[in-house]
Amino acid sequence: MYRGKFLISGADINDHLSVRTSIPEFQGAGLDANDNMAIFATIYDEEDVPCGCGRMYIGSDSRFTIDLLGVLPTYRNRYVGDLIARMLLYKAQELNAGSVRALVPGDSALFFSRYGFRAVGEKKSCMTMSNLGAVRIPEAMTPYVQRFDFILGVQATAPYNCGIISYRDTLYINFIRNIKESEFEYSFYKVLRDMGITVAVETNLQDS
Repeated sequence: MYRGKFLISGADINDHLSVRTSIPEFQGAGLDANDNMAIFATIYDEEDVPCGCGRMYIGSDSRFTIDLLGVLPTYRNRYVGDLIARMLLYKAQELNAGSVRALVPGDSALFFSRYGFRAVGEKKSCMTMSNLGAVRIPEAMTPYVQRFDFILGVQATAPYNCGIISYRDTLYINFIRNIKESEFEYSFYKVLRDMGITVAVETNLQDS
């Protein structure tokens, strides 16, 4: 028999993190900024071993968001994920959430559809990524050209677009978005940093 446990930000969530960092699809996802305003659901098996987890956080736009919901591989197909989803949705209802969204990979859309979620995005995608490859110019022009950028416009409903281009020995990756949150860019940066790649971050955001 499985049991579920709720925790809130500021509590000891080591059991929750031990599961989260062990789920292959999450690629070792540890603490992040959204954990500061979150509710955590953790599932334990008959021997009180944590085996599944899910998080629901309240973003800067006051929206309730479910993410990082997963189950350890050896416990899958036992309705553990269903229990986590129902726990978090119950808590959202208890907190009078006006709406709840789930940030999940496309292949999880069917799982969430059973709870009334619908997939959104242009062609059910969240981003277009286009790579122009390496740019070469005549040698005589190189002293006068410092860099190239390739920037796609945002889509009507999908939140992100990404343009990639390289010049000389530098790869330029340009993200553009129509949402306020920058968690995706930060997560992308962390992956590159953890791989040992030297990264310089630039932004056009203005301090308010």
